[in-house]
Amino acid sequence: MPACLKCIKLLISLIKNYMLTRITALILMLCFSHARLQAQQNKRIDSLKNKIATALPDTNKVNLLVDLALQYVNIDSAKAIQNITNALKLSNQLKYVDGQIDAYNNLGIFYMTFYNMEKALSNYNEVEILAKKYIKEGILTSLYSNMGNLYSDWNKSAEAIA
Repeated sequence: MPACLKCIKLLISLIKNYMLTRITALILMLCFSHARLQAQQNKRIDSLKNKIATALPDTNKVNLLVDLALQYVNIDSAKAIQNITNALKLSNQLKYVDGQIDAYNNLGIFYMTFYNMEKALSNYNEVEILAKKYIKEGILTSLYSNMGNLYSDWNKSAEAIA
């Protein structure tokens, strides 16, 4: 009986070591994958910054600023807001309606993500005004979905349904 008990203990020890080795390998793979993704994202950010630095103040620059803001949203919220605000300012100067709508909508999404529901709603309202004025029905569909999610997250079910 003691020999059988030793075999069982040995088997349990081997299984634990095997599982520990597998878990360690999995954690290392995840760490390397994250580092690789971070490096790719940093390359993308640097590339966008370089393009913005040399871009003329036109609709292309607006789109680059929006893209840069989207890259920053999960890394640095202040830079995300700063870049999307710059995109909005330039869109306003150019009277670039699609850029204005995109910037306001992304500001709404960003603020909702950061749980600033009042600012999110304010930006969504700007999207609604522009989308109605310039008859952008596809934008309104997406907007109303975003607003419903905002009201739901804000625990304002009556407004979400309305």
